[in-house]
Amino acid sequence: MLITKKNSFKEYLYKELDFSSSSSLSFAVKNYLVELLCLYLFADNFFEKQKGQTKSYESTLADLYKKSQTSPPQEKLYIFKRMGDLSLYISGFFRPAIKRKLISISYYEQMGQTAYHLVSRAHKDSNVFEELAERFKNLSQILFLIQKRSERQNREKY
Repeated sequence: MLITKKNSFKEYLYKELDFSSSSSLSFAVKNYLVELLCLYLFADNFFEKQKGQTKSYESTLADLYKKSQTSPPQEKLYIFKRMGDLSLYISGFFRPAIKRKLISISYYEQMGQTAYHLVSRAHKDSNVFEELAERFKNLSQILFLIQKRSERQNREKY
């Protein structure tokens, strides 16, 4: 099933890129986005587990940022990457729900851009994370369009 979904997400991504001005995305970023879509296909991946515990918990972006302030450098990188990924996915796939909340899309965009910039400074794949940061708003919109396309096709199936 994951291979099928991965192919579907890749197909959706490339269709949206054909319709937008984002066709110049690097191959690495395109692959990163497909992997991100596959990762959050499973709701469990939104949640974290603490060492030695079986119960998952949800971390807000503010919680993750606070945790990063007292974390060692490698863990800090992981936290900022997670913040960027969550911000991008949530601002794309849950855009309509966010518009009904007190926290705006711009909050997610700013948190995600900042997190990806921080990762790019210290990561070996810095170009990928820098591109994610620079194109964050556009990528969020593309994920929203993919969500709409996926939803529409699922409705047509049933």
